[in-house]
Amino acid sequence: LLGNNCTIENNQISYCNQAGIFAVGSGNITSNYIFNIGLIVGQAYYGTFINAIKVTNNNYVIQYNRINNSGYSGVNIASTCDIITIKNNFITNVCLVLQDGGGIYTSGEGSARVIDGNIIMNSIGNNSGTPNPTRFLARGIYLDELSSYTTVKNNTVANCAEAGYVIHKAHHNTLENNVSFNNGDGVYFLNNGGSYVYSNSLRGNIFFAKAAKQLSLRFASGTDDIPKFGTASNNYYARPVDDDDVFLTYSPSTGTRYRTLASWQSFTGQDLNSHKSPITLTDTSRIDFYYNASTSNRVITLPQPMIDVKGTKYSTSITLLPYTSAVLMVDPNPAS
Repeated sequence: LLGNNCTIENNQISYCNQAGIFAVGSGNITSNYIFNIGLIVGQAYYGTFINAIKVTNNNYVIQYNRINNSGYSGVNIASTCDIITIKNNFITNVCLVLQDGGGIYTSGEGSARVIDGNIIMNSIGNNSGTPNPTRFLARGIYLDELSSYTTVKNNTVANCAEAGYVIHKAHHNTLENNVSFNNGDGVYFLNNGGSYVYSNSLRGNIFFAKAAKQLSLRFASGTDDIPKFGTASNNYYARPVDDDDVFLTYSPSTGTRYRTLASWQSFTGQDLNSHKSPITLTDTSRIDFYYNASTSNRVITLPQPMIDVKGTKYSTSITLLPYTSAVLMVDPNPAS
């Protein structure tokens, strides 16, 4: 796509050896079904071209697309892009050939990027030929180096290898009202050189670690600047099967340290009104995840009374609005 003010709508795009859509001009990319993109190793002109959607210019709206099976990222926004809205897309099974990407990936300085109401699942990664054959580097939403002024809100990311949300040497970004479920890390801040991670805001997010080996938040920095990352409030950091050391931080002066919510609050002075899980569990099979990747409400009949991380109880059913999700746990005291 080379022209301006173009519309790509209601197409089925599949079995491309390079990008499904490569957009250079401007316009709308809506309601397309894009699947099996860039899955044959070595066929693309460059390995990083094997994205379902790649955008390299401003003024795009990317909405209501369904993406499944991409060799690299689902939606890749180049560092040259600024005015971009990525909203209400359903993205599954990405980074199948090349890792170090995500369901939605961006980098570089910006001023008006919005990532809103997307559902991203199963960012897997491929560690073949890498120096670390046990590490899978795939994320849900990835704000890579120097990403700035990006608003990430109302998204759901689940079942991703490394992390749900990654902020890598990035600043002046907002994460608000997002859900992270069953990812290696709920959110991962990475600053591996210089003081780049600052003025970020986390508000009203749910970082839910399903397994005991997962973390709600990880922060690794090559300098002693972790408390300067920005502001955080009214978040939920939950791992009900082991709801204690759900944070991990690394900095030169403190080394690697697991932290409770209270320790994180004391260390950073942030998240003073944030919360843990309202209940504890011993069995992860008592945790259910539901999502609605459609434009209509979805009513889900529950097998038994459930409770969410905010303490809201559901006796028989739950209604999910379009492009929303819920993480529910079996209610140990439904009569209360």
